[in-house]
Amino acid sequence: MGSGPYGVWLVLFTAVALSQYSDLGVGAAIVFFSAQSRAGNAKGAPARFLSAGLLWNSSACLLLIPLYFVLALLYVTSDEVAQALPESDGFWLAVLATCALLSILLRPFMSTLVGAGLMPVDQRNQLIGTLVRVLGTLAVCLLAPSAVALAMVEVAWVVLPGVLALFSSARRGLVRIRWDSQARTTLTMMLRYSVRSFGASLMGAITLQSGVIIAGLLLGPSAASYYSAAFRVYTAARQVLSWLIEPFRSALSRLYLSDPQVAQRTLLALCFLVTAAASVISVTGLLAAPWLIPAWLGDSAPVTTVSWTLTAFLAGLAVNSLYIPLAMAADSRGIPGLYLVSNAVWMVSAICLSVVLAGQLGIVGIAVGLSAPLIIVVPLNIVIARRRLGLSLRSWVEVCARPVLVLVLPPAVLVAMVSAVLNRSFGGENLPVIVAGVYVLLQALTAIILRRHLPFDQVRDLARARL
Repeated sequence: MGSGPYGVWLVLFTAVALSQYSDLGVGAAIVFFSAQSRAGNAKGAPARFLSAGLLWNSSACLLLIPLYFVLALLYVTSDEVAQALPESDGFWLAVLATCALLSILLRPFMSTLVGAGLMPVDQRNQLIGTLVRVLGTLAVCLLAPSAVALAMVEVAWVVLPGVLALFSSARRGLVRIRWDSQARTTLTMMLRYSVRSFGASLMGAITLQSGVIIAGLLLGPSAASYYSAAFRVYTAARQVLSWLIEPFRSALSRLYLSDPQVAQRTLLALCFLVTAAASVISVTGLLAAPWLIPAWLGDSAPVTTVSWTLTAFLAGLAVNSLYIPLAMAADSRGIPGLYLVSNAVWMVSAICLSVVLAGQLGIVGIAVGLSAPLIIVVPLNIVIARRRLGLSLRSWVEVCARPVLVLVLPPAVLVAMVSAVLNRSFGGENLPVIVAGVYVLLQALTAIILRRHLPFDQVRDLARARL
């Protein structure tokens, strides 16, 4: 389908992703208040929070959809973009991107499932959407490669989980919509909570998604495509971390109200689990990148450039994983927006660095601009967690930081040394994936040998936690 048309779709779809934040964090508020209601805090039934959320999201869609469609048309009809697209494709890409905004209307149903302790149902729905995307993308690439056909698949991927959540919620009697004065009162209460969470989340989303837009505007649609190739691997890794942590959002909200000490132990176990997973994923990705990128994009792509871009992303992911559980804990504790200032620092510094470095290093510079500020921002967030969340730095080091270093570092150093020797002696295009596989095996062996010195007991307790 060409890197140009695909790059145009990526810019439109990135804008859709940012538009999801027009709910002002109401989805997080539905989860928080529904979970607290299950813990005995009598502020209403889940259906009450769902009604209020739908009231807000419906209003947002009425305003956002026509505005987005006009701006999308202006973008696809601009001179440089129109030259990169086949005739009439621009119009249909704008239409499909606008249809993806219907997912905003459906998001409250997904939050209702999570708040009701039905996170596995929501994850099943999202898995179905992901399967549709994977199979649909394969079908498009093999049978009818075009940006419009791929856009149809990705719109289905975005909208389908919300549709399934609607039916899942209705089947369990959670959908009783009443838009009356009580709904407006409930919405006001929810917005007092959600707006603070929304600010921090929006800044994080702008930071992550701005790279595609910067690449598209400063370097062209083709650069946006290659940047997105590395960014997709990065977002897939972040999705894995989200699958690990999101099931406990509702549980933490309930535990902070009913048993704060258990909530703190749960948070520390989550910190270890997420940081260990991110570190293993990052090292494996770094080792496999020289094989993965050409196998995925072909030899005609700028393989070295995309590989270095992915390296910058994964290094940032390992650092950022230290903060991810703390952000969820702040929302669950009832102090959303705790990291608003630090996220603002990350957003401004990342965008400024990305714009400056894009001219010097291309898409690699944009990725470096995104990741580099985390060296300062993440330690700041840990200090904030100590002061506001009661996080014990000593416990955090004992349960999270030190075990992760012990688990990840020795196999990584050993494999790096072996890789250097083998590469010098034998080489070969398949060597990186072999080395990555060896690293995974060594990682598993290290975990088995050191199992008594790692906090696996806390992780087992975490797995038994009631959602």
